[in-house]
Amino acid sequence: MARQVKRGRSSKKNRRRKHWLWGTAIVSVAAFLWTHPLIATGNSLQVAAKNQTHQLHVNRQGMEAHDWAAEESHFLSQTMSATGAEPDEYLLNSWDSLNHQFLSENEDLSIAREMVQEMKLRRAKLYHTATSVEHYVLVDALSPTGSRVELVVTSFAPTTSVEGTTAGELVDSSTVLAVTEEHQGYTSQALTADEEQLAAALLQIGAKPQISSCLIGHLDAKMVGVQANQLAERALHAVDAKSVQTFQSGLETSISGYAPRNLTYIVSRGQPINLQVAVHYDGYQHDTNVLVGTPIITTTY
Repeated sequence: MARQVKRGRSSKKNRRRKHWLWGTAIVSVAAFLWTHPLIATGNSLQVAAKNQTHQLHVNRQGMEAHDWAAEESHFLSQTMSATGAEPDEYLLNSWDSLNHQFLSENEDLSIAREMVQEMKLRRAKLYHTATSVEHYVLVDALSPTGSRVELVVTSFAPTTSVEGTTAGELVDSSTVLAVTEEHQGYTSQALTADEEQLAAALLQIGAKPQISSCLIGHLDAKMVGVQANQLAERALHAVDAKSVQTFQSGLETSISGYAPRNLTYIVSRGQPINLQVAVHYDGYQHDTNVLVGTPIITTTY
């Protein structure tokens, strides 16, 4: 039975990897259209409406990269532990608008190669394509801890053909960088090392680290409705977080909150958020997925 469950989980993770490629692309498009990071809600990746922009606020007060990476890792571990779920993997997602220029393909390649060098990535495979309005570079590699890394550099030319803009409205050129990392298994040391390395690389190229981190685990039980809501609330309470927003459907529960910690946060409808807990019952695996993310979850669940 254990082997059957493991095969099922592997398939689920492979499907998540396919979402990754779309996720990084969506992040890039979101940066181009609305200049804000990806917001994950319910069972799909969504981008906040243009008039409800969510900005990441980096709140580290002069802390060294290792210190705040370690603090975020401990924060997530403490939150996940309160749910009783076993962490299976972790994800990192970073987004940054590098400039408002339509860089050449070679310039985008140079940025990608510098990130590979600064992050000390291994087995890097680089793919790139170019059109008259977009230059796209994708790197698929491994981090020093063994995490799978997908790095995307995209430059957009000025255009008036973007859906949602008024006729004749000019959208500025832009170059954006999106990085996602996935690590099978979990240790606090590995998560801290990956986030520290990513942040240092971003700072080295002149970018502002805007990183969301997420633990993904499971419970061998069915948790829906009131039980799922109580589980999420218990996780928030464990880190002194207050509930800010709640989403609930038949099999899914998501609660966003704010904990008085020195963490990156977003502001939604005037309220800060630096923690999201999601609970989703999987009828195929007959267990419950539990995700905790700071400041938000940036993957499907």
